[in-house]
Amino acid sequence: MRISSIHKLFNDYDPEAADECVAFVYSQNHLIKEVVDREGLDCEFELRRTYDVLVDEQDAKEAEETYKTGFREGYKWVKEVSFVDSRYAEQVSLPSSILKRPTPYSCRQFTSIKGARAAVSMPACSLWPYKFVTQLLQAMINRKEVTLYTHTPITSIDSSNPSTTTLHTPSGAITTKKLIFATNAYTSAICPSFKDNIIPYKGTACHITPSTPISPHLNNTYNIYHNRQDDTESRVDYLNPRPDSGIVVGGANWLYKAHKQSWHNTTDDSTLLPNTSLYFNNYMQTHFLGWQTSDTKITHLWTGIQGETKDGKPFVGKVKGKEDWYVAAGFNGGGMSFIFGCAEGLAGIVEGGTYEESGLPRMFSTERMA
Repeated sequence: MRISSIHKLFNDYDPEAADECVAFVYSQNHLIKEVVDREGLDCEFELRRTYDVLVDEQDAKEAEETYKTGFREGYKWVKEVSFVDSRYAEQVSLPSSILKRPTPYSCRQFTSIKGARAAVSMPACSLWPYKFVTQLLQAMINRKEVTLYTHTPITSIDSSNPSTTTLHTPSGAITTKKLIFATNAYTSAICPSFKDNIIPYKGTACHITPSTPISPHLNNTYNIYHNRQDDTESRVDYLNPRPDSGIVVGGANWLYKAHKQSWHNTTDDSTLLPNTSLYFNNYMQTHFLGWQTSDTKITHLWTGIQGETKDGKPFVGKVKGKEDWYVAAGFNGGGMSFIFGCAEGLAGIVEGGTYEESGLPRMFSTERMA
């Protein structure tokens, strides 16, 4: 999975929020790298650049103006973000004359995406989340730092005692003084406060692989904004190249958006979404230069449940009305961009710190809950 925060930065631009968001994710990249190195985790971790690629001319013009405005006004987020204009956004590499010319409006990377009109990029990291989490948990268990319960769902919560909370499971009850909801889309099922604040919905992704490795190897991750001005909310795909030449790509929302009953307000991830298989099967051939004869095929196609909030931002901090309840949930499909840093910030709050001391972006605060 890719970890970056450019997605939506140019859609709903707030320069101060952008400063917070980009700085938060940039510091998180280094925090994760430190943990991977210290714990010796084998999880395909890579420091990279990530691109938001725009194929619509109007999108490109608006993004360039946003970038130039941020540069002129001296906002911090611009220091980590580069912009590639329409002359060079599509091609595989930039001319040496451009690379030697110092300018804030060019960068030394490439997209190789057909029809690209502009691209914005920033430092990012990518990794295999399951390997990262399970190996980290194993190390903590070995050091006797945690007790892990699997196949033990929480069926109900009793908070009638003001000093403790009791969690009921099929294996018995657990009593705790402090409780953290790290349950993302499933939070409203056990914490009524989030019934209208976090809605579960289904998304889809796949792993595709070429018949033979493609050279040069893609070494950037992407959000690709397709030219669908009539449906701006559903036109973004995300893509992460793996070291073995495989590609993980997700999105295709516009193909099934009209079938709302198949994806909205559901926690059933046992079925696939309609119309996505053929789209992904030809994805690289359709969109990437140099992949026309790659003969990429889907090896795995799956769905997953995400948590949607009304403003597109997660809830992190104390649960309103509950002194010792805390939450980090509602990541709107972009959790990998924020979760690790949110966990660190929330831990400081649980230990008695204030939200302001946590280092968390203000826009994530639970104070905005309905």
